[in-house]
Amino acid sequence: MNESVAVRAESQAGGWLVEVEVADEGDRTHHRVTVAPAEVARWARGSSGSDVEDLVRRSFEFLLEREPASSILREFDLAVTMDSDIVAPILVVDDDPKIVSLVKTYLEREGFRVITAGEGRAALQAFNEFHPRLIVLDLMLPELDGLALMRIIRERSSVPIVMLSARGAVADRVYGIHEGADDYLAKPFSPAELIVRVKAVLRRSSESNGAHTARGVLEHIDLLIDLDRVEVRQAGAALSLTPAEFRLLVALVQARGRVLTRQALLDSLYGHSQGDALERTVDVHIGRLRDKLGEEIGAPRYIITVRGLGYRAVA
Repeated sequence: MNESVAVRAESQAGGWLVEVEVADEGDRTHHRVTVAPAEVARWARGSSGSDVEDLVRRSFEFLLEREPASSILREFDLAVTMDSDIVAPILVVDDDPKIVSLVKTYLEREGFRVITAGEGRAALQAFNEFHPRLIVLDLMLPELDGLALMRIIRERSSVPIVMLSARGAVADRVYGIHEGADDYLAKPFSPAELIVRVKAVLRRSSESNGAHTARGVLEHIDLLIDLDRVEVRQAGAALSLTPAEFRLLVALVQARGRVLTRQALLDSLYGHSQGDALERTVDVHIGRLRDKLGEEIGAPRYIITVRGLGYRAVA
């Protein structure tokens, strides 16, 4: 390990404010990050009497033996924005109390604040009241089903939605994505995989919202794409795009006319870790994006299909 770790801890009413600075002696770079109080509490569990600064320092040194500093600190930079004391909760919606309890337990272990609902109308009320940062949504719900609920939410918000369903067929997964889900996980599912997917969706949402660095504006034909505000205007009129549609449009425009394969576009949506994602998902998102852009069949203005390969932006 070439990195040296410096830690400053300050006691606060809600716990500890901990800042970590990692200096890489090899390339003379410095990284500074604030560690979320929930993460400090998780490390400190069962280690009464330990000095907090020493505890965090040793924990970071352990992690740095296994991963580069930039990768680790990016995770913690995201984690502090997720801390349960300062951000909106995750809403878990399922009519099976056992599944709700399981998902809630795993999310809370990761430091998330969680609220739950057992049916669609209660979930809509919770959405309006708490403004969650992400929704884990079951498809089969009493009174107001998951798809109907998602359509209502999509009219008001682009909040990330991870859908759970016993319907695991390709057509069902594609339909769920088409209706507005950001990810889809078939039951029975691994709670650990759900946590990975939730974190991935939140990371992409955070990056799309310009949480790290200012990125500027892209212009393409009559489109103005603000990367920091996550806004798209077409001839001056605002377009309402989901996070997935926004990322696909950005990827195509940034490619400047180069053909992007479906796998490359999947990577822009889910990252390289989501290799099992369906390529058909890209077609669904592209179709919805074209509808919102007002493209006509046979006369593309913005996106061209390259048969057998993928898509490219009109040059």
